[in-house]
Amino acid sequence: MKTDLDITVDNLAFEIAQGLPRAVGRLAQGQLDGAAFLKICLDHRRLAIAHLLGTLDVQAYSQHLQQSARAYAFMLRHARAGVAVDPYYLCRSRADPFWDALAAGDFPLAAEIATLLPARPHPGMEDPILFLYFDVIMSLARGDDTQQQQEKLRALDAEKDPTLSFRYDASSALIHEDDAGLALALEGMGGEHAAWFAELRELDSIAPEDAQTQTFVFVEGLALARLASHLGMGDVLPQRFMPDVALSAPLASFDDPWRTLGA
Repeated sequence: MKTDLDITVDNLAFEIAQGLPRAVGRLAQGQLDGAAFLKICLDHRRLAIAHLLGTLDVQAYSQHLQQSARAYAFMLRHARAGVAVDPYYLCRSRADPFWDALAAGDFPLAAEIATLLPARPHPGMEDPILFLYFDVIMSLARGDDTQQQQEKLRALDAEKDPTLSFRYDASSALIHEDDAGLALALEGMGGEHAAWFAELRELDSIAPEDAQTQTFVFVEGLALARLASHLGMGDVLPQRFMPDVALSAPLASFDDPWRTLGA
């Protein structure tokens, strides 16, 4: 008998298969559906978590995180080449698949995503403070020089947004290679993650797929921990909603559907 999580896995796989034609159906006419792409990415992330929770399948976890990031990079490459994509879906502050690339340990892909995204915020379309936070972490992922990283951190610090205080602390800890500071920041971010999904549940507005997956695993936190390891910092896991087994997942090898589509 199938569990609720098994049913979620089946539903997510179906949604991804249905979404692919919508995402690329007008590519020949020079258009991509950004909303469909981000939904595919989100569903791959949910699938990754479902496999991790259901059977501790770290290979499937890694594969679906990579597929999320590869789908996103496909969209960004085509947008850079002149294919029309609604700029709303190109906002840096909506680049959640960047976290998926980092969490999977695909650092070259994370760096490519960081390079392909627009360098400036889209006024009226994204949170400018969240843009600055992504800007700091993406600078680290690209391996920018220390001066550039410090400048981006100062720009984030200048805004003094209390809703991003733990993310600022995490950014600062990564730049200064402060293991203890990063561990504390991740603990705070994990608490915010729990509070956010508790509020959604209270309002009865949580997506069923998230109730089975993202409620229990915080991919952004795992991404920061994996980046820290990549930068030579010490262990900062396990943390609440950030199982250290997720960091042991090697890069998966699989047939990439996005390569057959030309990118």
